[in-house]
Amino acid sequence: MEQLKILQLSCFLTNDTKIDDDVIMNLLIKFKESGINGYLPNVLPINELDPKNNIIIPNEVLSFISPNNNEIRKQLVLDRDRFVINYEFLKGVDISELDAFIETESKILALLLEETKIIGKRLAMNITYNLFNQDLISEIFKSPIDFYKEDFAEWSIRINKNSKFEINNKPEIFNIISDYRVLSNANSAHSLEYHIDFNTSQVNMQERFDSKSLGDFIKRFKENKNNFILEAVK
Repeated sequence: MEQLKILQLSCFLTNDTKIDDDVIMNLLIKFKESGINGYLPNVLPINELDPKNNIIIPNEVLSFISPNNNEIRKQLVLDRDRFVINYEFLKGVDISELDAFIETESKILALLLEETKIIGKRLAMNITYNLFNQDLISEIFKSPIDFYKEDFAEWSIRINKNSKFEINNKPEIFNIISDYRVLSNANSAHSLEYHIDFNTSQVNMQERFDSKSLGDFIKRFKENKNNFILEAVK
């Protein structure tokens, strides 16, 4: 059985981006007009490093949360250096629903970019799956050392490949990262946590990504995902 566990869409910004109260009110109105309901403004406590004095300073950032949902924990974080839309599926959902959730998250992020009139410098999508397919785990896990071939507690591998795709008719370098982590439980049964990180490279940190760019980013993911996603979760 394969389940979607976490879906996160991010836009990285110039440091110290500030959102005023009028923008917050407009966002709530736009959410309602767009059928994005159930989000409430919230303050998220964070710790920040003061590099000048080398001390940790407690601070707060604006977020929106969707409370009282026992199946999906939804959070929108408007940090000073990024916008993050994060869905955590508490009971897991079928992987066939991925595209619908991507559309919802991209719609929210597009509204954030439009209402704040902020231009981003990087885009990223992170997806985490839980897979309980023993044949698949046996196929992926190939230990070169006999000692680890049975009764192992944990195994992981991370692969990154750079590819070029176009956004706004301009070539962009992408990192396409796959993380595999196999865990064993008390009964020695294995489960696979599979994580995909699809992001524009940090080589280019110019501000250039708006809501139209986000649409292209989502298209590039959908057009190419079958080339790098495990067959079990396509």
